[in-house]
Amino acid sequence: MEHPDSAARLLEGVPAPEKRLSRRNYAHYALVLTQARWLAGENMIDDTLSDVALDYYRTHTDDFAAAHKAYYYAAKIAHQRRQPEVAMTLLLKSRDMLPPKGEWRRHYVVETWLGVFCGQQHLFEEKIRHAQQAYAYADSMERYDWMCISLGDMAHAYMGLDNYDSMEYYAIKALRLAEEKGITENTSPKWAMLIESALKRKEYRKAEEYWEKGFGHAPAWTRYSWLSTKADICNRTGRYDTALELTDSSRRMCADTTHLTSRALWALNTSNAWEGKGDAARSLEALKQYIRLKDSIDEKVHSAEVLNIRKLWRYEQLKTQNAALQSQKQHRERIVYETILICAALMLLGAWLGLRMWHRAKLREFAQQKRILRHENELDARRNTCARLFSASSTAVSSRRSGRAGRAGNAACRTKTGRRSSPMPTPYSTISRSVSAGNSRR
Repeated sequence: MEHPDSAARLLEGVPAPEKRLSRRNYAHYALVLTQARWLAGENMIDDTLSDVALDYYRTHTDDFAAAHKAYYYAAKIAHQRRQPEVAMTLLLKSRDMLPPKGEWRRHYVVETWLGVFCGQQHLFEEKIRHAQQAYAYADSMERYDWMCISLGDMAHAYMGLDNYDSMEYYAIKALRLAEEKGITENTSPKWAMLIESALKRKEYRKAEEYWEKGFGHAPAWTRYSWLSTKADICNRTGRYDTALELTDSSRRMCADTTHLTSRALWALNTSNAWEGKGDAARSLEALKQYIRLKDSIDEKVHSAEVLNIRKLWRYEQLKTQNAALQSQKQHRERIVYETILICAALMLLGAWLGLRMWHRAKLREFAQQKRILRHENELDARRNTCARLFSASSTAVSSRRSGRAGRAGNAACRTKTGRRSSPMPTPYSTISRSVSAGNSRR
């Protein structure tokens, strides 16, 4: 994200995103806005959008990149709230969201920050383990600047363990790699660690050698603090006039002369220098100034802690309110969902009943048509039977009439000829129809 401040302003201008967006889109919106605000350097102690994103991606891990970011930024915000256990847990969850192979850049960032968190909790052995893992990831990507950072983290962890030989080994290894690859960034902290280690071991000549080498690599805006360090070395080696000159130079070089920590260091170096020169009055005056500045620093730290507590209380209040609103929203969504299901079930039931009634009506219609057809068939059969009976009776009548006419003719012939003629033979078909007609009448 190249311009996080502009992105944050644009996203904050979206009207009522929690109402207009779906739960998935609102979670994505919350995640992007959290990322933009964090990269813009805002104080996010009382932030609740990160919780919105985390609540969603805690159960929707199909998008591993979004889930990783949700846990990662939640961990950074928890660290800003001074909740180290929560921050470590969230950062470990962030690492679990990443695939075991690939995404080496994300793995490196997570392991580096895990080491930082462990170092702040004085878990230096754990910091070494995370720094070694981060170094392996950086080596696989051939990112030599990241390798220098990991070596510096190892050196810092060994310094916390008071293992100055190992600290010096890894610090010098990081500086040699930076010199070999032409890396100029993040080298001054390694020289500073070497100087501090030499001072703790009272190797002042070596400390001054490290200072001479590291001062040339220090950014311009930090060189005033390096002059304060050189003044401390001079006080320890008895060069009090040089220490006073370096302290004045550091004061003139500092752009922000109201910085309490810098002013306290100047006062302490001045007090030590005047004490070494035997001027107890000036030393006491500078020491009083140092004590006043230290009290101011402690008061400022205490005020910051109180402000942090207030913001945490405000965050917990907002978190409770958001949880209640989210519960109400989910309850409303559940009611809407259940209403839709009930309406759909009623519609299906009505459709089923309608189809059932239509089916029964059709069955009754078909049964009625069948009865009508059966009655028509019966009537047709009766008409056919009547027609056959009528035809048979007509045939029989015709046959009787034909027999009577034949007998009358024969009688006429006998009368004319005086002899009796034999009757005309009755055809076989006529006899059969007569018999059939007789049987039908019976």
